[in-house]
Amino acid sequence: MKFTENLNLDELFHCALSASEQGDHAQSITLLKECIQQEDRAIYYYMLAAEHAEIGLYQYAIEEMTLAINKDPSLWIAKFQLSLLYLTVSNIEEAVKVWYELKDSNANSYLRIFAEGLVYIQEGNTYLGIKKLKEGIEANKENNPLNNDINNIIQSLEENDINEKAQVNDEDNESKLEDKSNKDSAINKIFISKYQQNDNEN
Repeated sequence: MKFTENLNLDELFHCALSASEQGDHAQSITLLKECIQQEDRAIYYYMLAAEHAEIGLYQYAIEEMTLAINKDPSLWIAKFQLSLLYLTVSNIEEAVKVWYELKDSNANSYLRIFAEGLVYIQEGNTYLGIKKLKEGIEANKENNPLNNDINNIIQSLEENDINEKAQVNDEDNESKLEDKSNKDSAINKIFISKYQQNDNEN
């Protein structure tokens, strides 16, 4: 007999959350799948998507995050996390679609501001985009891990800007920099800490 047979649905879910917090992704995934077998809820798919993202199974995560949104369209954080997953697999077009939907939605204000900032960045207005992202961080008082993700985006963009300016100074050739920027937009350099942590930080 599996030990989980003696657990009700609430107990299963809280054990899954506990396992996730302890970094036991296999256990968390197992428990979340059991939750889904008992009740088809958006939050279970959302958490399962987050677990698969943590271990690098991004396509699984995208499918599950999409299921979560289909089951609960008001789960705005799932929609925003889906956009970050699209970025992680370099599907910029789909990420941008989500940002446009979010910024004109009834989502929490900080999610709308984040989406607006990322749209500005994708359009090439990195300065205004970063300003908006910082505004979103100030507005977000309930999701600190997401603020950490956005801070990593800002840091990546600012470091990229410094490196490109240094390249211009070294080569004294602005046309090369402009050409490079056209081929590789700022948005492609975004680093999402939740999904792409450095090994030396683990």
